[in-house]
Amino acid sequence: MKTVADCSLCLLKLAHTSADAAGAAEELRLAAVKGALAALADDDFSRKPPAIARAVLDRVYSALGDPDPFARVKREHNRKALELSDR
Repeated sequence: MKTVADCSLCLLKLAHTSADAAGAAEELRLAAVKGALAALADDDFSRKPPAIARAVLDRVYSALGDPDPFARVKREHNRKALELSDR
């Protein structure tokens, strides 16, 4: 997989999605996006997308003050899966 310019759009969307999942206020949402933009600006795009995504998410999660903004969603999906497996 090669990193292309469009990867940056997806990674910015991931910053928004992470902030939404965390239930972040607008100020934190903006900080998360700024963190993502800074990570993208610091990268030369020679690495593969997952490596760049890790750097972006590290900054986003730091800005949000939440190491796992998707924890609530994962718990809910696991609960639903367990309910289905009991049928």
